[in-house]
Formats: sequence, C-alpha cells, structure tokens
Amino acid sequence: MSNYLYKTVKHIVTIFLLFALSICHAQTFTHCDVYQYEGADSTKKILALQQTFNAKGQLVSEIYNNYRFSNSRYSEASFQYYYRGILLVKKISRFPYGRDDKRKTIYHYNFKRQLIKEKCASLGQRLKKSKPGEWHCVVKDEDFKKRKAWKKLSVIHYRYDKAGNKIEEESPRFSFSTEDKYTWEYDSIGRMVKNNCYGDDRLLWTRECRYFEGGYTQIHTWYDYDGKTPCYLIPETEVSYIPQWHRTYYLDNKNRVIKEVTKTEKGETRTIETTEYNSAGQISKTVYYNKNNEPEITHLYVYY
Repeated sequence: MSNYLYKTVKHIVTIFLLFALSICHAQTFTHCDVYQYEGADSTKKILALQQTFNAKGQLVSEIYNNYRFSNSRYSEASFQYYYRGILLVKKISRFPYGRDDKRKTIYHYNFKRQLIKEKCASLGQRLKKSKPGEWHCVVKDEDFKKRKAWKKLSVIHYRYDKAGNKIEEESPRFSFSTEDKYTWEYDSIGRMVKNNCYGDDRLLWTRECRYFEGGYTQIHTWYDYDGKTPCYLIPETEVSYIPQWHRTYYLDNKNRVIKEVTKTEKGETRTIETTEYNSAGQISKTVYYNKNNEPEITHLYVYY
C-alpha cells in the first residue's frame, strides 16, 4: 500500500474515531454500512464499507470492499480496534494481497492521556539470506521463508506544547515513509496555522491554514529537492512542477464540514466534496465531484 494511500486511510479512520467519540453518550446503533456508486446511477451501488461500534460508540471494526475516496481506491482491507477505557491502544490491519498481509499498531499514552508513541509492525514472508556475493534481479517464491515473521515498520514519537497542542511527530529512518518529521504551529486561540513536513532534514511540503467566518482554507505547498523552491513556481513543462493546492472547507452553524473545494494556485477547481447529515447529527451522504462539477463517487451511510 502506498504511503499516500496509508496516510489518507489513516486520516479517514481518525475522522470516524473522532465522530464515534462525539456521539458515544447518545449511542443508538452498533453498525454503519456505507454504500457506494460511481457517477449518477444509484442503482449500481455496492456495499463498500462495513463498520461496527461497541456500546460506548467506539469504532471496533471496519471492512473495506472496493471503497473509493477522491482519486484513490482501497480495494480490500479490514481493521480491528482495541481500547482501554476511552483510549485506542491497538489496531490490527489486514490486507489480502502481497506478502505483508497483516499489520499491528500499538499506541502509548502519557498520564495526560496524550498519544506519545505509535509502533507499527507487519507480519509476512521474509526473504531468505542470500549467499555471499549472490544477488537476485528476480525474486521468486522459493526466495522467501515459509514461516511468516514480524518486521518493525515504524516507531512514531509525538510532542506537545504546554497547552496540549501537538507540535511534533517524528519517526526514525527505518520508517516505511520518506516523510519522517512533521511540525505544527498554532495561533493565540489554539487554532492550527501551519503544518510542515520534512524528509532527511529537507522541507518537503507545508500546509498553511487561513480562517474566515464560516470556514477555513488550507494552502498545501510542495518544495523542490533543495527544500526551498516551491514546486508551483517551476514551469509546468518541468517534471518537478506540482500545483499549490488550496482546499477550502465550509462549515454549517454547528461547525461541521458541509463542503470542501480544492483549487490550484491559478484558481482552477479540481475537486468538490459535499457532506450531508441526518437529524441525529450523523453523516448520511458524501459526494465527490470532478472539476466539471460532475458527481464521480457517492457514499450513503446507513446506521442500525
């Protein structure tokens, strides 16, 4: 699974966990089925995601089946979540493809219940040790050990300021991601205003947040190999050119996101996402639109 896809799924799971915690005191359901269809034909919808919750409203399992979000697709995967009180302490991920078909993530907290460390390992078939001087261009099934073994993927450390805001996320070099450090900055009332990402001490991208009445805009800028030149200032004919993304989130009177619009630095609309809620305050429908304002993916949420 690509790092971009992993980060996107992690973000989606985080949203569902926060959503579950926000409604845990009024829990009236234990399942949520998410139906998906592409384009405008709702008769071709499929069951793309199944979620289960415990009596406290905490998300305990997910099963994905050809689930799509924006331009990414999450064909088949399942997740199980384990808690100690209100804290998520373990996640088991299963992917029915490739040789690393299972991942285990352990979460550690301090006495303030702040997440301070996250350890991730994968279970899969490992390569046999090659003979001295031997190098294989093509890896075959017989090159792998039959017994599966755990392999450490990453250890992520988190730091916070005195106000409890997360200000740093860092993982050592053996992390499966090329992005090994993130930092956050906040304004005087605790709102995030800047998020920086680094790799090998080089600035990879920044995300600046600007607020307005009824919403906020995140400006996502990628940098060239020197860590100084914004990629959107490079001529579009160059391979290093990456647009500067402006993602604007519009909120309702309950501070819930109801619309997300992504544009380039030139003001060109690329994607639009809308979110609807039911009378209980639960997400009931999301629609992803392309740059021509045509519906591409629709998700319908059914709680029971």
